[in-house]
Amino acid sequence: MNGKFAFSLLVAVLLTACGPIFGQMMEANNGIKEFTVEKGTLGDLKRGESILVYGPFDKTDDAFYICRGEDAAHFAAELRKSGFNTELYIEHTFKNLQKTAQGLRHKTPEQLREDLQLDILPDKILFGTILHRQFSVAPTKGVEVNEGFRLEFLDPKTGRSIIVEISDEELVQNSVPTIVAEILKHG
Repeated sequence: MNGKFAFSLLVAVLLTACGPIFGQMMEANNGIKEFTVEKGTLGDLKRGESILVYGPFDKTDDAFYICRGEDAAHFAAELRKSGFNTELYIEHTFKNLQKTAQGLRHKTPEQLREDLQLDILPDKILFGTILHRQFSVAPTKGVEVNEGFRLEFLDPKTGRSIIVEISDEELVQNSVPTIVAEILKHG
């Protein structure tokens, strides 16, 4: 009887340990997966600058929205925490997303502030595209996301852009902070 009890106890302990072990293994693979500067120089993105974050971000067929505008809001908040002066503008009529973005590309910082009633005079406009997104559960850790973004920082004075494509795999709450930290590391 003691042998069966000991075996049952061993099996129970091993089964309950699988979740945390699997969760730890998933978390060990977290971080930046791809990082490419497609255009421009990240050194032109300087802390202290004012950034207008335009949302909701666009998306490809391999991506989906959690909530329209949420990605832009997360990037605006994280950039603010990282030393930028940010303001978020959300296009409320989704069918006008591309048309409004095109119009913003041709405005001066003064026109942007006046037309959008901004508190800042933007040095850059951040346009984003969600390239891909997939969720998975890391047992005992939380929900992980594997996602990629194409981020364009447009200088409205010169018309020059810094374009970055970046993918990461992280716990949901760590994804945008990881991406912003990686961009600033290369700046």
